[in-house]
Amino acid sequence: MKAIPLHLNLLTLFLFSALFYGCSTLDPVKERKEQTQVFSAQLQEAQARLLTAPLTLENCLRIALTNNYTIRLADLDTHLAKLNKNVAFSAFLPQVAASYGYNTFDMIPSSKNMDFQMAVATVTMPVFAPATWFLYGATCDGYASAELAANYTRQNIILQTTVQYYQLRLQLDMIQALESQLVAAQALTNRIEGLAAEGFVATWERNQARLLAEARAAELSHAKRQAGLLRATFLQTMGLSPLAPLQLDPQLTPIQKHDEPLEDMVLTALMNHPELSLADRLIVARENQVRQAFAKFVPTLAVFGELRWVDLSSFAATLPELASSSSMWMAGFSAAWTVFNGFAHYNNLQVAKTERTKSQREREATFLSVIVRVLTADGAFHDIVENRRVAEQAYQVAREKFTAYDAKTKEGLLPQSEALDALAAMDTAHIQYIQTTYLERMALSSLELAMGITKLPGQSELTK
Repeated sequence: MKAIPLHLNLLTLFLFSALFYGCSTLDPVKERKEQTQVFSAQLQEAQARLLTAPLTLENCLRIALTNNYTIRLADLDTHLAKLNKNVAFSAFLPQVAASYGYNTFDMIPSSKNMDFQMAVATVTMPVFAPATWFLYGATCDGYASAELAANYTRQNIILQTTVQYYQLRLQLDMIQALESQLVAAQALTNRIEGLAAEGFVATWERNQARLLAEARAAELSHAKRQAGLLRATFLQTMGLSPLAPLQLDPQLTPIQKHDEPLEDMVLTALMNHPELSLADRLIVARENQVRQAFAKFVPTLAVFGELRWVDLSSFAATLPELASSSSMWMAGFSAAWTVFNGFAHYNNLQVAKTERTKSQREREATFLSVIVRVLTADGAFHDIVENRRVAEQAYQVAREKFTAYDAKTKEGLLPQSEALDALAAMDTAHIQYIQTTYLERMALSSLELAMGITKLPGQSELTK
């Protein structure tokens, strides 16, 4: 067999390395332009596919659960944890290694090229390796925790989407109310302007009417700008372009209130809240860490087998006694045991036990925190329910008062300023009533999250 020159081997190795391992270069302007074009096209495609009709809250939740980047990143973390678990499981499988060597040299004084070949195949299988078992258990715990964390992320995104949906709906309803109020204020101002021209009202009453109309116009402009910002933020939460057009379905689904006793709500939260599930999983992981630290005191055993094959046929002319091909098979077991590292192992064991105790205390703190959050959310929900009832009654009274005052001012029984004040009070009461109507829905969503029962679209509740 003819030997391959050394310089050709080196050249081949260099070309292979340059082709597959060379550094890539970056053109920032070109890269930014291409990324902008690609991502803009993706946003346009999603817009054309998802924003074809007015959206209900359930539609928005489905879009957010699919496109929200926080959820997508949490799913990637879950996938990475699953891959790490699979990698850890590979430690239980046989490890097979194979090598092949070809050597050539010159025999002196004959100056004849001699070569020989050697192949080695090795199989190793762990038999008793407690540390490996517990390492695999830790990756399983990590995968389960990642799934729980992704589930809790979905619940938070559902709450965030729900709150932003109602905030936008509230703003749009306020715009409609302000538009109606502006029309009413302008009509009243025109009437007072006519009376002022005939000298029936004072100048300051005319100015008060103008001020009311200008104030409503300014509030309407501010509300429209705020609605644009809320719309952009809401689209971002759903993973869509903040510049995309968005229409919401005007119908609101009835809300389902929780009438069960407070103690039952707290018990539901303690049974279902994802944070407590995560705390339980963390304690299991800490317990496995204690066992893993204890396993450092135990030896590890493995079996192995090795097959060697050597070809020395090229030695036939010079060293006939070596010119042959031979193979050799070896098998056995190996044991590894640290003779003395007890000081480090002992302290690692104590660290693991302390971490386990710490995780138990953290779970107890979370236990109490969940109870307080349920109490807080339940109190806030009942407060806003009462405020909505009062706001509804206040708006009804203010509307009846303005109707009566407006009729009397037309008859000349009351000054125009009384009607203007009544109109301003009615407008304020109307806005407060609209706000409390949506705040009640937001407070209910916060209560469900505190209880750990935030629902997926079309499902009874999230998987615990």
